[in-house]
Amino acid sequence: MSSFKDSFSISKKINFYNIPIEIPENLTLVYDEDTELEAFTLERSIISLKGTFVKSVSLYEFSFLENPYSGSFKDIIVFVNDDNKARIILDNAWALENIGYLITCNSKIKGKSNIKVLYFSDELCEINVSLSLIRKVATEVNNKRAEDIIKELENIDSLNQWLLTKLNEINFDKEIFLSPIFFPALTLMRRYLNRDVKRFYDLPTSKDLIFITSGVDSIIVRKREFELRNSMFNVREILLDIDPLLAPIYLILMTYLFKRVKGGL
Repeated sequence: MSSFKDSFSISKKINFYNIPIEIPENLTLVYDEDTELEAFTLERSIISLKGTFVKSVSLYEFSFLENPYSGSFKDIIVFVNDDNKARIILDNAWALENIGYLITCNSKIKGKSNIKVLYFSDELCEINVSLSLIRKVATEVNNKRAEDIIKELENIDSLNQWLLTKLNEINFDKEIFLSPIFFPALTLMRRYLNRDVKRFYDLPTSKDLIFITSGVDSIIVRKREFELRNSMFNVREILLDIDPLLAPIYLILMTYLFKRVKGGL
């Protein structure tokens, strides 16, 4: 581990993008299963830092069930990386005169009508977009929590040692369950680990389980842990007591770092 630590720093992979978007009052966020991290990071940032309500809806539900039957959807921000899904939402938004942005890590996706495409690209694109969105929202408000988040992001270089220390606590080879705070991390964790990662209420398929939770939602998760222990499952809890806005991102970075240590990336 020491030689790896000396030769690789996660902070060198982190980029903060300038994301030139305006956040209107009645904003709808549209996402698919591959962009949950970006969408829910922006949603949680707006709600918890600005105190403003924002609606998040899946791409298909928005396109086929909500947008055609409601006149209230005008300002949208779409997160999508798949070409075909992008065409669906762009055609839908064009027909129904939505206004807004499509944020993507796919250079092939082009804007249409009043939807402007913002393209970003690097190895940790989804993570860096999410971090950049948090910073953008935090810099637009004036409160103590926003100040603390900005300060933490400014000291991102110190993150590497913390992640390496936490790697010693989590066995990523076990069956992993996430508490609600960490749900946005599911898709990227599954991609990096190349296997399933579950929500805390899902059914286990092995006897040795790892539950990852935060100080915010540990109470509801521990009820589930208690039930499983009573059913003779071996349950270990990992508490990552960090800011809920950053928690899913840090867990994904930890997973990425684990794969680098194992030689998988």
